[in-house]
Amino acid sequence: MQTPKTRQTIPLILGVLLLFMLALMGQSGADAAASAAANQGEYHTFLPIVLRPGETPPGSGAFRTYAYSDATVLPPNEFLKPQLVAQKQTLCTGAITPHTLSLAQALQNGWNYLTHQVGAANLTAFRSAPEVATADAAQAFAMAAMMDNRPDGALAGLLLAHERAPQSRIILINAAGMFVSLDMPNEALALLNAAQNLPDDQATPMGIPAAELAANTRGYALLRQGQWAAAEAVLRPLVEANTELAEARLNLSQALLCQNKDEQATYFYRAGSRRQLRDEVRDGEEIEGIRLPPEQTLNRSAGQLFTLPPLGVMNTPGQAQSAANHYHALVMDSIQRSGICQQLIDANIEARSERPLPGAITWQRFNDLYITAYRAEYEPDIQALYLDAAAQEEALAELIDQQDEEFLELYELYPDPDAFIGACRSTVTQQLAEMLPAYFEFEDLLEAYTSAKYAAMTGTAANLSDVLNHEYVSLLIEDSMETDVAWRLHVIGSQANRTAANWAICEGAEENVVNQPSEPAYERAPRCPAGLTRGKMAIKFLNMIQIKANCEVLEVEVSGPTLLTIFGQVTVDFRNKTTTFFAGGKINAPTGLAELSINEGFYIRTGAGGVTDVGMKVSSSVDVGVGQFAGVVDGPEMEFGVAPAVEYLGTLIPPGP
Repeated sequence: MQTPKTRQTIPLILGVLLLFMLALMGQSGADAAASAAANQGEYHTFLPIVLRPGETPPGSGAFRTYAYSDATVLPPNEFLKPQLVAQKQTLCTGAITPHTLSLAQALQNGWNYLTHQVGAANLTAFRSAPEVATADAAQAFAMAAMMDNRPDGALAGLLLAHERAPQSRIILINAAGMFVSLDMPNEALALLNAAQNLPDDQATPMGIPAAELAANTRGYALLRQGQWAAAEAVLRPLVEANTELAEARLNLSQALLCQNKDEQATYFYRAGSRRQLRDEVRDGEEIEGIRLPPEQTLNRSAGQLFTLPPLGVMNTPGQAQSAANHYHALVMDSIQRSGICQQLIDANIEARSERPLPGAITWQRFNDLYITAYRAEYEPDIQALYLDAAAQEEALAELIDQQDEEFLELYELYPDPDAFIGACRSTVTQQLAEMLPAYFEFEDLLEAYTSAKYAAMTGTAANLSDVLNHEYVSLLIEDSMETDVAWRLHVIGSQANRTAANWAICEGAEENVVNQPSEPAYERAPRCPAGLTRGKMAIKFLNMIQIKANCEVLEVEVSGPTLLTIFGQVTVDFRNKTTTFFAGGKINAPTGLAELSINEGFYIRTGAGGVTDVGMKVSSSVDVGVGQFAGVVDGPEMEFGVAPAVEYLGTLIPPGP
């Protein structure tokens, strides 16, 4: 156990955005509150904010970006700092030699790279394809390519978009982001320098000024060149101005770490691990100031209750031996259940390993939910309950120490055997009467802890749709609960054995205790109930991408495979890098299916395993009906931004199962 910003309209992309909000992030705690209070008045949802009757809608800038990672428990700094320091050998070496390029040279290097990757014929076919005939379409293709885990295709789309709109600053900034993510920082800096000489197009993807995206990308490029102090000089003003870019905080952390400023590096790493800074959300306790309560990103209303099974407790010293035997049998039953559970876990892992890997977003969502469920016991409110139970166990141990001293004194006080036997029986009887209330208080506190823990764990698991994924997490939960069942048995069992031994010394008569069946009942949460998802979702946009989502399962189908499959081979090493795309816009839906008036945005962060982080930022209302949803996307305009960042989690987050 542990102790522990005006925005341009982007209609072409918006079909994805609603989906990512509802399906990738789950409901926010505000959504859950609205659902729970549906019959208590008219509530208006400004996701992720819910307004109660009579409240004033929030103003500009009042909306936040959430991600599942915002609710992940990070270790205290005393453990986090050494883990970061241990990664210096990897993070602070392997720099790319800086050299200055012109814009033309950088662009040509990009096309040369792509020619090497996919071949001249394929690249020529791509450049003349009707799907990328305009700058907007080429940018949309870049987004599609990133969603399909094809960064080479994303770079090609952005380079082509620049050819179609050479005066667009945001396109150059985005392309620079892709260059640096492909380990081409010199090219990235050339594009950023050129972008500074173009008119400001006032682009603000996700409400974030393009200038902030450019500064973060410049800082990241300098990191890839090993210019730590220069990177800090670019990134620190951005971070201290409270940018929404978590990536900038992570990048600053690396710049500091590689200058041996370990304390500051740890601080900014922790801040960068959260897209939403904790000081903007007032409710709930927090770990070191920035972790969001899970209810801000997850609907855990489908969590199940857990009750400790009956044991049958000894009431007299004579029943102690019979009770001790019973508790020992229950311990063996618990061990057997844990063994069976582990076999089922192994079988589940094998079954999942034999099927095709899911898409990167599905895989990451599963891992986020799995980690959040498994670490529920580390959440502050649940941790407090655990500490209460542990403190009572300690108080019980102190009482036992006193009683042991009292018992030993009997040998000196009553040298006469007959007198000793009488005093012994009286003392053991009295001590049992004193011990049981202290034990029952421990049991009550343990039940409060296990009930809260199980509800949080299963409530998180309810956000899983896939049968095997849900089974896996449910089995892990049950195995964890067995630890608590065994904890209880250890405490009462040791008292029974102690009392039995002392009673034997007193030559007291043995009695049988009334044994009760004591197998715990683990009721699993339902898989992806409609109340959590508001029904399955499907949206198609650009006649290119169709997205379907159901809880953690997200499928992306590209209807123009010939174009995308040009970029089938990806050789980029994302080991220490991520790229985040931001987008925002407007969507209209057919009458009867949904009523939407949304200006929103989302981001996708890619890393070593593909897409590693997905989030949503919303600035208006939505009310989506239950059932199949088909989005209609209008307008020819779009805008998105690239914000590369380092990602050096090391062993902080356990590998996915």
